Amino acid sequence: MIRNYLRYVFSAVFLLSALVKAFDFKETALFFFSLTGFSLVLVKVFLSGLILLEISIAWLVYLKIYNNNYIYRLILLLLGLFLIVSLVLFVLNAGNCGCFGTRIISTPVMSISKNILLILIFYYMGKRGRQMLEGRASSL
Repeated sequence: MIRNYLRYVFSAVFLLSALVKAFDFKETALFFFSLTGFSLVLVKVFLSGLILLEISIAWLVYLKIYNNNYIYRLILLLLGLFLIVSLVLFVLNAGNCGCFGTRIISTPVMSISKNILLILIFYYMGKRGRQMLEGRASSL
């Protein structure tokens, strides 16, 4: 029961992040452009990929496809990378981390907290899922 609730919350965070960035694409691209200094075309390509990645993570978790060992590790790796980016933005003293585009302002401290919480939730969901799968396999 609680595992399903956590799965829904986890998916909703990623879906919300992707949708806010997608509906505010131009402003979010300009924000990342000013933050990184890369060419605007490169930033738009990166942002498009990030939006697709977040939608994919949301659906993989919502549909319970993350129990696959490779997908589970990949999502944990991506969550770790998001945490590292948040830490870098904290060190750079950025006012907005851009996690939810420019419409929902999120400080690097809030982003670090969110990412740590998401990692813990996902780790718990993956651990419980593996225990359940192992229990089913041993009963066969």
